[in-house]
Amino acid sequence: MRPTDRHPDLRAPHDASEIIGYAYRLYARNFRAMFLIGLTTAPLQMLGAVVQDRIGTPNGATAALPFEVAGALVTLIASGALIFAVNDVASGQAPDFGRSLDAAFARFGALLTTNLLSAVLTLLSVIGIPYFAVRWNFSPQAVIIEGKRNWAALDASSSIVKGRWWRTLGVLLLIVMVAFVPLIAIGAASLLPTLAATTIASAGLALVLPFIVSGQTLLYYDLRARTLLAATAGGVMPPLEQPEEAPRQAGADGGDPHRPDE
Repeated sequence: MRPTDRHPDLRAPHDASEIIGYAYRLYARNFRAMFLIGLTTAPLQMLGAVVQDRIGTPNGATAALPFEVAGALVTLIASGALIFAVNDVASGQAPDFGRSLDAAFARFGALLTTNLLSAVLTLLSVIGIPYFAVRWNFSPQAVIIEGKRNWAALDASSSIVKGRWWRTLGVLLLIVMVAFVPLIAIGAASLLPTLAATTIASAGLALVLPFIVSGQTLLYYDLRARTLLAATAGGVMPPLEQPEEAPRQAGADGGDPHRPDE
């Protein structure tokens, strides 16, 4: 299907308002699959809260630490699955809960080592933390969509942000601001008892995470398209690279793709 006003090319350059609008519509029209992916982050967070609540302070926080670490790893997997789901939509396929998680698990090692490398290097830079946090923000997309890892993934993210750092920061902040209302509710929940606060926070994260990842992935497409167009004299972009181990299947019902602007 050729891109039209009704079926936009999500991998083409777009302005900030279009990125936000497409991210919202993409999430809304594929809510079930994407929310279920986000919801996978909730159980371990809630389990850690139960342990902390039962044991009490100060030992409760220590006892809950393994659950928090495991929860962070699950959030990393969920983010990778959401990137894959967005890439499915951009490819004209309906996102699938199981297929997206399978792809994230297949790339989990690369996601983990790439994120650890990015975090360590960013922290070591101290003064440059904001700069490198933005510069390497799209390394998870490079891992899931392009099949890169570690330095190659960081370089891929850096190459598309180069010369567009301030714009990238602005759009990233805009994405967070749009998701700010649920985030305020999550912050207010911290005043409640531990178990209630964690339940609300877990539900809020599950609700907000798909939108944030969708917006960041659409921004990744935008930056990559601008970089390729600038580097290609004819203005024709080569297709995105796809990792060999990422399964690519059509929707089970064989129907029309779930475009965000249908």
